[in-house]
Amino acid sequence: MSKKNAGQAAYKTHSYFSRYGLLTIIAVFFVIFSLIAPKSFLNLRNWSALVVGQVAVVCVALGAICPMIAGEFDFSVGYMLGMCAMVGAVVAQTGAPPAVVILSVLLTGACAGLANGCLSVLLRLNSTVVTLGMGLVYYGVIMGISGGGQTITGNIPAILKTIAKTKVLNFNLSVWIILLCAGLLYYVLEHTPFGKQLYATGLAERASYLNGVRTKKVKIISFVMTGLLIALGGLILLGQSGAARPNTGPSYLLPAYAITFLSITTHKPGQFNVPGLLLSSLMLAVGFNGLSLIGGPYWMESVFNGLILITAILTTKSDARGIKIG
Repeated sequence: MSKKNAGQAAYKTHSYFSRYGLLTIIAVFFVIFSLIAPKSFLNLRNWSALVVGQVAVVCVALGAICPMIAGEFDFSVGYMLGMCAMVGAVVAQTGAPPAVVILSVLLTGACAGLANGCLSVLLRLNSTVVTLGMGLVYYGVIMGISGGGQTITGNIPAILKTIAKTKVLNFNLSVWIILLCAGLLYYVLEHTPFGKQLYATGLAERASYLNGVRTKKVKIISFVMTGLLIALGGLILLGQSGAARPNTGPSYLLPAYAITFLSITTHKPGQFNVPGLLLSSLMLAVGFNGLSLIGGPYWMESVFNGLILITAILTTKSDARGIKIG
């Protein structure tokens, strides 16, 4: 084979994995686990539990992706999730109506996102450092309003529990809500002027500013979007568990970012995107679910997520190196 043909073959292979790598991995996982454990893996109840288990992680990932597209980083999303859930549980203990509980959680998320955005953008501070610090602040708030780290249970609004338990087409209503939010975010990011400004800001902030984009405003709005999506995740967690636990949120941080970084490997190679995020979540969920069914230990989830992330990024390394964050 000539060098020219070899180069063309390599390019086609790279192009294939850049666009269809995640789908290929999902298909391989599906075939392998279907052959090894057909009864348990192909069970509809198993798939329902698999998808429901990803709802909160996907919600955090959808929130995290907004400032990342704009070239910023929010490391407080885990603590923000815990704070939103805790605020909802504490407000619910006062006997407040469900609407007040829900609004208090959404307002908490929006205010936290706004605080992160203003500190990072208006004060020209590194968003990674700022959000790490704000994450510790949010954790302090969690410990303070929970009475020193107590789990808050009881009096959670019935509507949240209904959303968590009601099934539509064999999947929990919360799954359809997250898919709807993902669809709306996809539309905003890829089919509206704001979405184009957000991507442009992340790719070339100075050039975007010179072309009339209010880059500071765009970035701050992206942080507020993060807060609102995280608040939605907090409401879903409240409904699923019926309680708010102080240490719940941080455990979602790394899985959510693994999903977010994997999104660059499909749909729009080299750029964070919603379809890639959803496929990444499905791929990781299917892989770990299959390993669990064949007897894999619980700690394998972290190892599996990390190895898959590194492998996928290496496969599309030329795209990954073009990403700008912070």
